[in-house]
Amino acid sequence: MDYYRFNSYPVKARMAWVQKILELQITGQRDKATIKALSKFQKEHGLSGNAIINEETFNLLYRNGGSKISMRKGK
Repeated sequence: MDYYRFNSYPVKARMAWVQKILELQITGQRDKATIKALSKFQKEHGLSGNAIINEETFNLLYRNGGSKISMRKGK
Protein backbone atom coordinates (compact mmCIF):
# COMPACT_ATOMS: atom_id res chain seq x y z
CA MET A 1 0.00 0.00 0.00
CA ASP A 2 1.14 3.53 -0.60
CA TYR A 3 0.21 6.89 0.88
CA TYR A 4 -2.25 7.76 -1.88
CA ARG A 5 -4.12 4.49 -1.59
CA PHE A 6 -4.14 4.88 2.21
CA ASN A 7 -5.87 8.24 1.80
CA SER A 8 -8.58 6.67 -0.35
CA TYR A 9 -9.86 4.72 2.66
CA PRO A 10 -12.46 6.19 5.04
CA VAL A 11 -11.08 8.10 8.03
CA LYS A 12 -12.34 5.44 10.45
CA ALA A 13 -10.33 2.73 8.67
CA ARG A 14 -7.21 4.92 8.53
CA MET A 15 -7.44 5.74 12.24
CA ALA A 16 -7.96 2.06 13.14
CA TRP A 17 -4.83 1.17 11.11
CA VAL A 18 -2.79 3.82 12.95
CA GLN A 19 -4.16 2.68 16.31
CA LYS A 20 -3.18 -0.94 15.62
CA ILE A 21 0.38 0.08 14.76
CA LEU A 22 0.67 2.29 17.83
CA GLU A 23 -0.92 -0.44 19.99
CA LEU A 24 -3.84 1.71 21.08
CA GLN A 25 -7.46 0.86 21.75
CA ILE A 26 -9.14 0.58 18.34
CA THR A 27 -11.83 3.24 18.14
CA GLY A 28 -11.44 4.38 14.55
CA GLN A 29 -11.56 7.94 15.87
CA ARG A 30 -8.93 10.64 15.89
CA ASP A 31 -9.16 10.91 19.66
CA LYS A 32 -6.80 12.43 22.24
CA ALA A 33 -4.97 9.15 22.84
CA THR A 34 -4.33 8.69 19.11
CA ILE A 35 -3.13 12.26 18.64
CA LYS A 36 -0.81 12.00 21.64
CA ALA A 37 0.65 8.65 20.56
CA LEU A 38 1.04 9.74 16.94
CA SER A 39 2.80 12.94 18.01
CA LYS A 40 5.15 10.94 20.25
CA PHE A 41 5.85 8.47 17.42
CA GLN A 42 6.70 11.32 15.07
CA LYS A 43 9.03 13.01 17.56
CA GLU A 44 10.80 9.69 18.24
CA HIS A 45 11.50 9.50 14.49
CA GLY A 46 12.77 13.05 14.11
CA LEU A 47 9.56 14.62 12.81
CA SER A 48 7.70 17.67 14.09
CA GLY A 49 5.15 15.84 16.25
CA ASN A 50 2.15 17.61 14.69
CA ALA A 51 0.09 14.36 14.62
CA ILE A 52 -0.74 14.86 10.94
CA ILE A 53 -0.34 11.78 8.78
CA ASN A 54 1.56 13.11 5.80
CA GLU A 55 3.50 10.92 3.38
CA GLU A 56 6.62 10.83 5.57
CA THR A 57 4.64 9.81 8.67
CA PHE A 58 2.72 7.20 6.69
CA ASN A 59 5.96 5.66 5.41
CA LEU A 60 7.36 5.45 8.94
CA LEU A 61 4.16 3.86 10.25
CA TYR A 62 4.16 1.42 7.34
CA ARG A 63 7.77 0.38 8.00
CA ASN A 64 7.03 0.05 11.74
CA GLY A 65 4.36 -2.60 11.43
CA GLY A 66 1.78 -1.18 9.07
CA SER A 67 2.87 -3.41 6.22
CA LYS A 68 1.51 -6.38 8.18
CA ILE A 69 -1.91 -4.83 8.87
CA SER A 70 -4.66 -5.05 6.29
CA MET A 71 -6.96 -2.10 5.67
CA ARG A 72 -9.72 -4.44 4.53
CA LYS A 73 -12.68 -4.83 6.82
CA GLY A 74 -12.33 -7.71 9.24
CA LYS A 75 -8.59 -8.13 8.77
